[in-house]
Amino acid sequence: MVAKGMHRSSKITLLLIGGVILALLAGYLGATIRGGGAGGEAATSSSSAWSWVKKIRDNGELRVGVSSSPPGITESDDGTWKGFELIAPQAIADTLGVKLKTVPTTFENAVAALQANQFDMMVSLNVTPDRSLSIRFSIPHWVAEDVFLVREDSGFTSAQAVIDAGEPIAVPAGTSQDKALTARGANVLRLKSYQEANLALTSGRAVASFLDIPGAAAFASERDDVKIVVPKPSMSVQAVGYGLNPNIDESSLAYLNAEIDTLLKRGVIEAAMIESGYLTADQLGDLELKSSR
Repeated sequence: MVAKGMHRSSKITLLLIGGVILALLAGYLGATIRGGGAGGEAATSSSSAWSWVKKIRDNGELRVGVSSSPPGITESDDGTWKGFELIAPQAIADTLGVKLKTVPTTFENAVAALQANQFDMMVSLNVTPDRSLSIRFSIPHWVAEDVFLVREDSGFTSAQAVIDAGEPIAVPAGTSQDKALTARGANVLRLKSYQEANLALTSGRAVASFLDIPGAAAFASERDDVKIVVPKPSMSVQAVGYGLNPNIDESSLAYLNAEIDTLLKRGVIEAAMIESGYLTADQLGDLELKSSR
């Protein structure tokens, strides 16, 4: 008999493996287009070896772009940031002997901010092909499947019914969720953050919000009037990694990926995800609107 914790852990591990494959595919696409084809010059920067690492050491700090996305990354009342998304950046900062500096931003501005060197890496960024044409990514550390949050008395019987209602569905602007809904012709209400999107739902400005399962579960578990609708088949699934400047040198990227890979193999990130309440679709229980399947 497999213990519940082991069963849940194995599901997350399989998702992580799937995320690596998705990220490699997205990275290959970006490298092929930026580099002029698989047989052409590799899509590397003209920066010298270890230039990214040297810059961080010279500055004495690792600047990390952050935007609230519970439970992976959240802002405390005192303005500090916490969550499993900061485990790898903190490990990198410790190894390089520098301080970790969080830089608040939005997911809509993350790509432009990375291109402009406003920070060194961005947390919790979904690895998508279009973003891979503009920035680089680390290997992923988890996989996000998106679901709808709706009011329990909404009467929705499926994810498609949510879209077909033609009413506003709230998302943070510029996110993969925004793009997924736009592609399906949904009525999209674009806001600054996942918190604002969820509040738009509870205040009646939107009939739903659309976000990843951990974030939806964290919000639904705090309220009796909100439930989760799981799209079947899945509408939006992406690997999640750290966004990086498009000109990061390959030596520094390899180092950064080695740090993340070590944390994954040691189970450090996975343990923190479980502790934070990370769930998969079949673990939602009473948080899911039962009539939606």
